[in-house]
This record gives sequence, C-alpha cells and structure tokens, in this order.
Amino acid sequence: MKSFEQNKAKSVRKQEKYTSNVQIKTQNNSQKTGICPNCNEKLPETAIFCPECGSSTGHLCPKCSSPASPTADICQTCGTWLLEGQCKFCYAEVPDEALFCPECGKPADGIPCPYCGKLSIFDFCSNCGKPVTEEAITELQYAQEEIQKLISSGAPEMTATDMAKKTFNSNQEARRWFNAFAIAEKAGIEAELSRLDVLVNTKPESDLILNETPPPPPVRKPLFSDKQIESIRKTGTAVDEVTRQRLEAERIAEEKRREEQRIAEEKRKAEEAERKRKEAERQRQIKEAQARKEELERKLSNRSWRCNAYGVIHSGGPNECADPSRGGYYV
Repeated sequence: MKSFEQNKAKSVRKQEKYTSNVQIKTQNNSQKTGICPNCNEKLPETAIFCPECGSSTGHLCPKCSSPASPTADICQTCGTWLLEGQCKFCYAEVPDEALFCPECGKPADGIPCPYCGKLSIFDFCSNCGKPVTEEAITELQYAQEEIQKLISSGAPEMTATDMAKKTFNSNQEARRWFNAFAIAEKAGIEAELSRLDVLVNTKPESDLILNETPPPPPVRKPLFSDKQIESIRKTGTAVDEVTRQRLEAERIAEEKRREEQRIAEEKRKAEEAERKRKEAERQRQIKEAQARKEELERKLSNRSWRCNAYGVIHSGGPNECADPSRGGYYV
C-alpha cells in the first residue's frame, strides 16, 4: 500500500509539472488559430471546422492532412503524434537529438510493450491492452480498488460513467484512466462469469426420481408356526385362549406396522416435496444466472468506447481518440 501511495503521489507531482507546459502550448495554438482563416469568424478552442463557413481551422495532420482539433495530441484519422518536439507521455519539451525525455526519462519514440513487443506511445499498449509504464500500473491498482469498493457496496452495475474522473489534465492521463478502468472492470466481469458457470453447472442434491413409488410393506411373520398351532389345538380347552392371544398379538403387530408405514410415507412425501422445492429454486437460479451470463458475455464481446469530443465509437478504446480528456464512456 505504501508503494502504491508513493507511486500515485509521484505521478501527481509529475502531472502537475507537465500540465503548465501543455496549457501554454494550447494557449499559443489558440492565439494563432482563434480566427477562421476563411471567414475571419472567432473559433471555439476545440473547433476542427469553422461553425460559420465549415472550413478547416488550419490544424492538419502532417502525415494524412486530416483536420485536427487544436487540443489533440494524435491524429484522429491515422494516429500520428501531432505535438512535435514534446514527450509522448508527459508533454515536456524534448530536443531533436534526445533519445529519452529529460523530464520523465521515457524513450522519445515510445516504449516497446513487454508483453507483445509492439511500440507504444500510450501508457497501455493498443495491441494487447497491458500496462507499459509505472503510471499505468499505479492507475490500474487504483481502478481495481475502486471497483472492489463498488462491488462491496452492492452496486448493481459498474459503469465507466460512475467511476470516470470528471476532469483530466491531459489526453494521456485520460487514456490511462479509461484503459485502467476497462481492464479492472473486465477482470471483475470475468470473475463473475466464473461464479455463474459454477452455478449453471450445479447438479441436483439427489439423483433420486422425484415421483418414486413407496417401498413395499414388510413381510408379516406369523407369531406361531403351523406345527405350533396344531400342537396347541390338541391341548383342548387352551386352544381358545391361545387363539385369542395370537389374534390380539397379530392385531397389535398389524397396527404397529401400519403406523410405521404411515410415518414412513409422510416422511417420504415431505422429503419429495423438499427435493422439488430445492430443484425448482435451483432451476430458477440457473435461469437467472444464464441470463446474466449471456448479458456479461455480450458486454465483453461488444465493448467499445464512445468519446465526448467527436461522438465517435472507438472499438479499440480511448487510445484511438485524439481528445479523450473531454471524457467518454463504454457502450
């Protein structure tokens, strides 16, 4: 936890230091391009096209010549870095011959992703989505803690709009946060899917058939054998008394047997009703779990990020957006 707080504080100090450079750069750009070169109307700070005549504001990508927002750091069309001479991670000034940023120490051309090897100019790799900087790891830890708090509080859904910061100091900070939140949220969804899989694949408590027939009644054993009865009959006057005692004993035994059978039948019916109740509850839970599982699977497969800057859906996430600092949400 101490290491996490130290990294977070270090990241905040760096960001505060670099924000002034970005703001000065943006101010200078606005002063140069605050007037439409075609109709001389005043332009909004983030305008790509003049709201009066529709012509480009003059910000063009040097690679593909697509119009660009004055506050963009990458081209919305081809992804080219637009802030020539500035660090791709902290926006500090970087001399042309420098291989590393003199402020943050990161490579001027970008960082090779340690997982897939692709060169990245973002804190999270656009190819595999893994963190490539210390700031990204710190932000991911923070996002995981925030989502865990949300889960513990019993919130019904975890959405980017619930957790997203309202303001960002830079586009890279915005990309870092939205990527971190997306990874943490995806991990939470996958964990829930695992729990739902266990529930969906549960088996009934008993494999017994619910409508099973009751067991046959026990075989009644005679009190006396045929030879004993024949011998008793020969005793003459004692026969009637013995017969009476025999019949009484058989009557008592029969009543006891019937009572035991009745109790056993009631117990069987109660167990059968309880099994039916549990099975019905299990089927209900499975049905709900299956519906939730399908919903989460659709959410993972169709997950895209819509930016506020252009209203465009980016299937590759906030790394594809030129102005993510203006916010966005996952759809």
